[in-house]
Amino acid sequence: LESCPLDERGVPVELRWFIEQALRIKAAYVAADPEDLGVRQSLNLGHTFAHAIEASSRYRVPHGEAVGLGLVAAARLQTKLGGDGGISSERLSRLLQRFGLPVLLPYDIDRQSLRDAMGGDKKWRGGVSTFVVPAAEGAELVQGVDPEAALEALLPPEGEGSAPDAQPSPLRILVLHGPNLNLLGSREPETYGSTTLEEIDAALHHRAEELSIALDCFQSNLEGELVDAIQDAAGSADAIIINPGGYSHTSVAIRDAIAAVSIPTIEVHLTNPAAREDFRRNAVVASACRAVVSGFGWRSYLTALSAIADAQRATGEGPHSGSVKEVPD
Repeated sequence: LESCPLDERGVPVELRWFIEQALRIKAAYVAADPEDLGVRQSLNLGHTFAHAIEASSRYRVPHGEAVGLGLVAAARLQTKLGGDGGISSERLSRLLQRFGLPVLLPYDIDRQSLRDAMGGDKKWRGGVSTFVVPAAEGAELVQGVDPEAALEALLPPEGEGSAPDAQPSPLRILVLHGPNLNLLGSREPETYGSTTLEEIDAALHHRAEELSIALDCFQSNLEGELVDAIQDAAGSADAIIINPGGYSHTSVAIRDAIAAVSIPTIEVHLTNPAAREDFRRNAVVASACRAVVSGFGWRSYLTALSAIADAQRATGEGPHSGSVKEVPD
């Protein structure tokens, strides 16, 4: 998995083969343990964490992404418990990110909501929790984990919980997709192309992995949710890439949120708004952004991501110094 070839969108060339192998393994475990009392429970690796993430995000985080985040937390928990999981959380994070899965929690999930959601999971009864964690060979069940230790595995304090092979803290970038971008691939393909939003996010995660960037992607059709995401990024993101969609030309609220948080922001567009209808030339949000990249289709996102990485290298400063914004024109 760490070395399999990927296409230009970051999708495994042999994706079908990987899916078939995973289905065969799962089917064999279910057949061997139909009552879910033994070996089948190893399939729950990362799921206790994942269910808490899903509930805390009001199911905005898809199940697959939540399980990916749960896998990282389970590996970190195994390290905290003194076990040998055979894979560090940092190595697992890099592997998941390579395949387009996020490794950072959404910015609006708080500690208390995670605690409440985790306590209500079916594998947590009477304050006694059961977690599946990585083992040197497969996975193992651990019972009676202290609730706060589990939370620390999911939300480790800054500077704590790093494995010996941990890498320096990466540049953290939030990617925001505005209204109707969830329809990419089917929406006016003659104008916006046939690439889906999921494929764009996968390509972004693939490129971010190459650049050692921690990436979080979020799409909403609601102006207020985009404003909330920008505000919540303060102190958590080093830069923002945003495609506001139709809000680009009308949203003073999004424009003001970007100006308020003072996070270097690049606006992107698949098409060139200046070459389209007159109303698209009203650049309200862009007035608060560091730069605008447009007209390159889905590659506009990759161009913005690379520009941020290049700006960071040019400053020669730490990734969280806020120095991205200070690169000379």
